Amino acid sequence: MKAKSIILFLILLTGSTYFVLDRHLFFYGKSTFSFYELLPENIKPENQPEFGRGFVLRDEHGMSLAGNEVKYGDAHSKIEEVIKYGFNSDLLIAEIRNDKDEIYFREFGKNQNPASKADISSRLIYEYEIAALGKLKWVEINDKKNYRPMVVARGLLALTLIGLFITLTVLTISKKNVE
Repeated sequence: MKAKSIILFLILLTGSTYFVLDRHLFFYGKSTFSFYELLPENIKPENQPEFGRGFVLRDEHGMSLAGNEVKYGDAHSKIEEVIKYGFNSDLLIAEIRNDKDEIYFREFGKNQNPASKADISSRLIYEYEIAALGKLKWVEINDKKNYRPMVVARGLLALTLIGLFITLTVLTISKKNVE
């Protein structure tokens, strides 16, 4: 009974740590679960380098807002990559490099135009305008040293959870066979 209690405690501790790491990895588009709503207007980051799309910011309907090959008429070019993004509770600012190698910023927030059916508004902004928007939390997308250790730790935690569940199952079965 004591061994089962210890294993159950370790499962809870390991599982909680797994979810905390996964929540942090959400900002890099590397989370396992998609039930987090941590960015304004339910924008979700997604990172799929295996499909060639790379990092993409999507709205709650799955439409790409910023990412490889996305084009906005006011920018006159296609987005090549999202370099980083900053956010607060009301808006998200993405620093973007286009196919002409120009760097610019795009703001995403709640659409205030009643004539528009879009949930999210988007506009091109200049770097000097960002300071007036208040304090933003910034996420560097291509800085692997920020998220790589968390990805490795989450993988090890997953293996540990599997091992603990197997151990708990074996203990439970062996206890029933003894009785």
